[in-house]
Amino acid sequence: MSRNAEDARLSFDGVSPIKPLAGSSVTPREAAINLANCIMGAGALSLPSFFKSTGAVLGVALLLASCAWTWFSAVMMVKAADVVSIRVLDGRPVSSYEELMDLTLGRNGKRLSAVGILLLQIGCLVGYANILADVASPFAISVLPPGLEPNRGAVLAAVTLGAMLPVGVAVGGDGGSAGLAAVSKASIVIVGAFALILSATGAAKTAELAGTGSHAVTNEMDAVTMVRLDGTMSVLPLAIFAFGAHPAILPVTSAMRPSGLKPSVSAVTDVLRLCAVGYLMIGLGGYASFRARVAGNVLRNMDGTVLGSFGSKALKSGYGLVILASVPTILLPLQKSARDAYLALLPYVVPPAETTRASEVRGDDGPNTLERVPPEIASRLATVVAVASLSCALYLSLYVPNVAFAFGLTGSTCSFLIAFVLPAASFLSATAAGARRLPGAARKRSLELARRDAKSRRGARADESVYPYKKASSADEASAADEAFAAAASGSS
Repeated sequence: MSRNAEDARLSFDGVSPIKPLAGSSVTPREAAINLANCIMGAGALSLPSFFKSTGAVLGVALLLASCAWTWFSAVMMVKAADVVSIRVLDGRPVSSYEELMDLTLGRNGKRLSAVGILLLQIGCLVGYANILADVASPFAISVLPPGLEPNRGAVLAAVTLGAMLPVGVAVGGDGGSAGLAAVSKASIVIVGAFALILSATGAAKTAELAGTGSHAVTNEMDAVTMVRLDGTMSVLPLAIFAFGAHPAILPVTSAMRPSGLKPSVSAVTDVLRLCAVGYLMIGLGGYASFRARVAGNVLRNMDGTVLGSFGSKALKSGYGLVILASVPTILLPLQKSARDAYLALLPYVVPPAETTRASEVRGDDGPNTLERVPPEIASRLATVVAVASLSCALYLSLYVPNVAFAFGLTGSTCSFLIAFVLPAASFLSATAAGARRLPGAARKRSLELARRDAKSRRGARADESVYPYKKASSADEASAADEAFAAAASGSS
């Protein structure tokens, strides 16, 4: 068995040849919590409206199908990253979505993914700002004296610049951040409590209406529809958007200990199972609680009818904290893209002699030795990204005040491209036809590694043989490289 096939097999068995990122120390459980926080954010608030438009039975089927489709796409992306890490990066993990697209689809793929992620994350931030404005507006009205009530623009500016921006800068966008893991744990607890409360309220509402007899049937506002086809296509993007978190998967899983294909797939699988259960509880519970009266943002129905006035405000405030906790994970892919851009522009700013001398002082060797951004520069880039992206989100939220519209538009365009189209194309490019299908520098690097392995194997056979060793031609080396790559790809997939 060749080294490449053995590496691919070991990676899937969990004894990974992939070298973990320096300075990362996130356990699989912490990585799963961070990923769950990326997924279970504002998208859950629109699911009761989703069930109202599709019906309870059809909504469950569509939600589970979307979860399964997302899992399949995420596993394809993780497997493609594993193959590329072994064959192109010599064991260094693929640390971002854009890097994977660059190595498998070339510069055009990276540009397309960067634009899609930018629009996707900005759309999320627009929705987050509107949700936080809905949560903060009643408090502002009750605190300020009559006549000084702020308009919606002022509330949006206050929550975006006064809450989202400080949290995004202070917590940080590193997938291995201990602060991010702590905030994610708290947010998951709040979402779990929210799901339990809505489920209990929905069950109580159903039992109450069942005890009233036929009156529940004659009142259309209290009826529960099982299947409704006319509104399905208009709300299907909400289900696609709800599970999408592909740009955050690789930054978080690459910081795990242990790293590799099997731990990454296991983390993604556990997270999607957890999110599916939570979404069903929130969606069905919210629909059963408010029936035809459910709003596009279910928090708007929390006006004292659930848990009383104080309890409803506490619940809305808690979910507002969940939205704030999700801001760093939304900024995570954008900050990683900023670091990649810094590394790409660094050779044009710093003379090559100085970068080489710095690498020698650190004792680095091999490729990708300069793909580390100093902590102080990374912190400045994170701050710049947070300020720029949240300022853009604030401007757009003034013109797109509808949360359901923002998430539906994002799910039908950017989410579909990022979650399904590009990961499938990346997987086919990495595993279908050997190193010659990879673009540019990735193909060259893969062939170099395969030729190095072929030379090592031929040297070992020459030492054991009593006959003179005849050096293979470059064509033989290229053929051996493609064979080794195909073995690695088949073993990984």
